[in-house]
Amino acid sequence: MNKAKNMTTGAGYLLRREDYKRVKKMDRQQFESFCQNLYMAAYEEGRKSVPGIDITEVQEAISETPGIGTKRLQLIMDSLNNRFAEVK
Repeated sequence: MNKAKNMTTGAGYLLRREDYKRVKKMDRQQFESFCQNLYMAAYEEGRKSVPGIDITEVQEAISETPGIGTKRLQLIMDSLNNRFAEVK
């Protein structure tokens, strides 16, 4: 079985022999760059795998909770908008 195909089939990341040889010849700076690129690729793949959240659906769910009136809902939504506006 071709180990390079494992990456595309979801079996996990495996280094090919060529990659391993290339890493062995790297200096510290090149290796740090390689690790950073590997990390960022995995990070982006992880972000893509998690669906986003629609804030209007959150507002709808909170508004259906007994005891939450319009004023309390507005305070909650303001707090959420302030917190997550920084993330975007």
